Amino acid sequence: MTSLRFLSLAMLIIPLAGCGQVDSWKANRPATVSAQGIVTYRGSPIEKAMVIFQPKETTGVAASAVTDAKGEFTLRSFPPDSGAIPGSYAVTIIKTDFDDPKYDTMPVNNNDPDYMKEAADPTPVSLIPIRYNDPAQSGLTADIPQEGTTALRFDLVD
Repeated sequence: MTSLRFLSLAMLIIPLAGCGQVDSWKANRPATVSAQGIVTYRGSPIEKAMVIFQPKETTGVAASAVTDAKGEFTLRSFPPDSGAIPGSYAVTIIKTDFDDPKYDTMPVNNNDPDYMKEAADPTPVSLIPIRYNDPAQSGLTADIPQEGTTALRFDLVD
């Protein structure tokens, strides 16, 4: 009976062992600052575009975000926390869709092997010029200052 009491007590105490401790990873990671901006294409905001900031220094940490309906984004280097590490970045912006009518409706027979094979590998279509998907070709760069910024702006053109 004593071992059953010990086991019960251990099951209650062990999950509490980590409570109250400082997250050492979070405490030791680089400091971040607020970094926000907007993405437009042909003068209109782009919704649900992936914005990726890749540090120009090889030791840096990337940051990313997804734009909202107004084309606005808030960078995150360590999700779910907001913020990016100050520095210089090459920027990539990706906006894709699966532009194939066969994915708009389900087939009558959901077990059709041909449909299942095609549905498993739909081909994405870029809704902005493909060069913005590659940091070496996009021509997009940004500097995040020590005090942070809300003025990041990318006006994409054809």
